[in-house]
Amino acid sequence: MAILSEKQVEQQLSKLHDWALEGRAIRKQFTFNDFPAAVAFVNRLVPEAQLEKAVNDLIARITSHSGPVLTMAKKAILSGMGLSLKEGLKQSMNIFLNELYRLEDSQEGLHALVEKRKPNWKNR
Repeated sequence: MAILSEKQVEQQLSKLHDWALEGRAIRKQFTFNDFPAAVAFVNRLVPEAQLEKAVNDLIARITSHSGPVLTMAKKAILSGMGLSLKEGLKQSMNIFLNELYRLEDSQEGLHALVEKRKPNWKNR
């Protein structure tokens, strides 16, 4: 994957609502109708002393899943960015139905769900 220039990053971000490049960081501005909605958006706060453990726990949860399935889910999400809701959903659905469904691990996940057991990922 090629690294984008700063100008290319700015061009891509200009297509997205409330995203901006600040130095070397990408920032997203969130706006909420009221305080409860803003608080509900934050799903977890971690004291700094516990941050490393919390991050490692999250990484362990994510990496316990099938790599190819996670890659395909990420592809589906990213493919819809910058599109209208309707077009983004259409694009994501196309990836899920025509690519994700073909993965062996996708089938294993469905079988495990139906059989109420933990999936045995093969990473393919």
